[in-house]
Amino acid sequence: LVSGVGAKGTSAVMLSGGRGLGPEGARRLADLLSKAPPPLLVSLQLSNNQLDAAAATAVGQALTAVTSLTSLDIRGQDMGDGVWPVLTALLLRATALQVF
Repeated sequence: LVSGVGAKGTSAVMLSGGRGLGPEGARRLADLLSKAPPPLLVSLQLSNNQLDAAAATAVGQALTAVTSLTSLDIRGQDMGDGVWPVLTALLLRATALQVF
């Protein structure tokens, strides 16, 4: 489900719940974000998508190009400690970013 789509682009993407993206879907999302970072994206909800550390790292690295991001929901994942370096990099780039 994508919401907030306007003439200038997408401001919010909700990909939460259900069976989830899983690691492969998250890597595909990361690839898409890397190739065409949405300049107006302010909210990305990825809760309960069964992301592992590698998939979360790929998404996080892709999001470093999205400086407008203010909300990232990654609750309900089993990512382990491997995701912390990426989250730290995101928080340094986007000072208004809230991570849930």
